[in-house]
Amino acid sequence: MILYQLHKEKRISLPPPAVKDLLQSYMTKVKAGASAQELKEDLLQRIGGNISDLSYLGVAMAKFSAEGKIIAAQILQVASDEGDMNAQFLKAQIAGKDQGLAEIRSLAARGHKQSQYYIGVHMFKDANPRVQKEAVEWIRKAADAGLRDAAAQLGNLYELGVGVGRDPGMAARYYEKAHEQDVVEATFKLGTLYASGHADATTKPNMQKAFELYQQAADKGLSIAQHNLAALHLSGIPPNPASADPNFSLPKSPLTAVEYFKMAAGQGLQLSEMNLGKMYAESFKVDGKTIVPKDLMESRKWLKSCARRGGPIGQEAGRLLKSVEKEIVETPGVASRCSIM
Repeated sequence: MILYQLHKEKRISLPPPAVKDLLQSYMTKVKAGASAQELKEDLLQRIGGNISDLSYLGVAMAKFSAEGKIIAAQILQVASDEGDMNAQFLKAQIAGKDQGLAEIRSLAARGHKQSQYYIGVHMFKDANPRVQKEAVEWIRKAADAGLRDAAAQLGNLYELGVGVGRDPGMAARYYEKAHEQDVVEATFKLGTLYASGHADATTKPNMQKAFELYQQAADKGLSIAQHNLAALHLSGIPPNPASADPNFSLPKSPLTAVEYFKMAAGQGLQLSEMNLGKMYAESFKVDGKTIVPKDLMESRKWLKSCARRGGPIGQEAGRLLKSVEKEIVETPGVASRCSIM
């Protein structure tokens, strides 16, 4: 399955059947006692010069079994000898701490973006501001070279002001880079900057753009985006003359809000669990119309899950849970609906 995924994502050029033939041939030659040179020549011939295929193939093989890891190391060695930096990076990660780090530093200095990001993240473990400043520059090199994780990380550093001066505009710039490469967390973060008016030079909130980005992130399964989208559907968005698009508005849609809260809570987002627990505890009404009917058993389910996660929200859920459980006991017919599993 992983071979089909790698081919679909265009990370390897060989189609899966050709990869299987390659591996079968390789194993046959290994069992027949072929020399390292013969094995190397066979691999290079079969990949048709696409050395990068060997790096991804090596990673895939390493995940299968102990035997796969041995084959992976041999394949990565061939790719490394042919000058593939990705293979050299992967081999360096397997090597001992000092030797591996020295090799990764060398790769970073030669422009390998994954190595640049790795070194940057590694250096950030040092609390020294001077070291962290250098770490940011390594991450910036990787981000500017197109590494999406580095772009998302750099956006986060600029947003929080860690290792660099706080700069929401620069944060938005790098979140945008990561968003364009389908980093769903960056999509959401960019949405929050548009919502607060920090995504561009206008400094005006742009709720239309924020809503669109939340929707994209929610559709990809990000729980916090689903929660924020639920909150917007619950409250609605009135026209705002001070916003980037003063005519944009979103009508209230409580039913849609509940569905998004359920999506987020189903993934364990504590705040959404709390909201559902409260809604079902009392019944939730909008303009006199019942949107969520009172359901003490459903309320207890969400509050118990929320309370287990701890923290201030969990403590609040625990207090409300005691009240709900007391009402369950005192309400005729409710307790009997609790089935034993």
